[in-house]
Amino acid sequence: MNARERILNTFAGKSVDRPPATCHWWGLYKFQHAGIIRGYEDEGKAWRMNGRELMAVDQRFYEDFKPDTFHLTAGSRKALTSSYAAPDITQDSECLTDIVDAAQKEALLCSVRSMDSREAIDRFIQFRYSDTAGARREFEHVRLLREHYGNAVFLSLNEGNPICEILDPSGVMGFEEGMIALIENPEMMEYLVYEMYDALLGRIRILKECGADAYIGSETYCSNDLISEDLYKSIIFPAQQHFYREVERLGLIPIVYFLGDICPRIKYIKELGARGLMVEESKKNFRLDIGYIYTQLEQSMTLFGNVDSVDLLQKSDAQTVRREAKRQRKLCDKGHFILSNGCPVAFDTPEENIRALLG
Repeated sequence: MNARERILNTFAGKSVDRPPATCHWWGLYKFQHAGIIRGYEDEGKAWRMNGRELMAVDQRFYEDFKPDTFHLTAGSRKALTSSYAAPDITQDSECLTDIVDAAQKEALLCSVRSMDSREAIDRFIQFRYSDTAGARREFEHVRLLREHYGNAVFLSLNEGNPICEILDPSGVMGFEEGMIALIENPEMMEYLVYEMYDALLGRIRILKECGADAYIGSETYCSNDLISEDLYKSIIFPAQQHFYREVERLGLIPIVYFLGDICPRIKYIKELGARGLMVEESKKNFRLDIGYIYTQLEQSMTLFGNVDSVDLLQKSDAQTVRREAKRQRKLCDKGHFILSNGCPVAFDTPEENIRALLG
């Protein structure tokens, strides 16, 4: 049984040759592992990569550690140059276009933030999601990986979803203004949220064409400590439910990475239409017990583990990681479970600890 068959069987609730294991590796660690960057000070090098260069980074991690899934991030929309130096904007036509695009985007954002009309929202969304050529470039490494490995590997791609883009401090509305608008202008916010999720489906179609098996949507700012149940249920949940159901209809396995304290949201998460759930490890003010979450899901979804990426995977030792992996597998032993860590692998994580998680 190859890795792809193992994961597909797990999602289908069928028997597997061994319990599947992967790790949360869409972040920056894989670029450090490949020798591209040292840390956050040069992370820009990572986010400017795409195509064969990005494929090589993902392939290096996969061949060295053999996780049961590829956990990919999108590449850059721009053609990769041979140098990582900043471009000369007086000569680079692409860079000049970027300046014009940035000015246009800022003008459109001002119109959206005023919450005056649906037409302003429509214009922004058309600008935001109309670049299909750019999207194909972002997913070129997915196509190349599928061509290289065929159906022997499971390819999933992880992105931050529209609610993140809307409420992020530097996002469409910004955190403070967005939170205020949810209360003071709920009808326009409902329209903005729904239409952005719906427009994202165009990218999903391209991702499917490039050969992906699954789409992982990171859902932030949805937890109970930030948004009330009523606001989530009336404004955000309908858009997410529509989106994940459409992802499956388009032929990809929909997986939701729901951040924060998900326990009060489990009844809604089960109704999203997603077939997989990824969760964080416990944080400072909440506890995410993987056994409790697994029991609450009642095998309605495939749950990914949440081995602590910092206190265990980065700072502990291989024996301790194996012990936690064994504990989580014992708690979630009725199928529909994939061992994993809760957040992206941190810089300087010992390789032997990653192998202990996946072994």
